Amino acid sequence: MYALLNFSFLTPFSLLFFTSFSFVFHLFLFCFSLSFSLLFSTFFLFSSLFHFLSTLF
Repeated sequence: MYALLNFSFLTPFSLLFFTSFSFVFHLFLFCFSLSFSLLFSTFFLFSSLFHFLSTLF
């Protein structure tokens, strides 16, 4: 009975912890991918600009 009560008490907390951890992890992954794509696009833009300037001169 005590183990069942303890389990029923701990289950919502573990579920909440798991969902919040998953949410934070996905948010971190999303921010990381967004920053990586921004960095890559900026690098690509600068390299193309540099290539254009080098062909110009």
